Amino acid sequence: KSGKVLVIFEDGKEYLEKTINVSKNDSTSDVASKVASSLSELAGWNVTHQQGTANVVFTAKSAEADKDIKITIENK
Repeated sequence: KSGKVLVIFEDGKEYLEKTINVSKNDSTSDVASKVASSLSELAGWNVTHQQGTANVVFTAKSAEADKDIKITIENK
């Protein structure tokens, strides 16, 4: 189903909400690319997506102790 999806990133320091448009014809790779692109402005993280996969990778820009991040994706 086509529509809007809310993507929320939280890591205890940064919080970012973005809305992306998805099409019923989008592949899982297309959706992952849209998620990665929408979160690219995170200050403390590099966000990447490898074309052809459903993986979105978050890499901290500076070394810190391991910490949890929370990604929430929900229909709007």
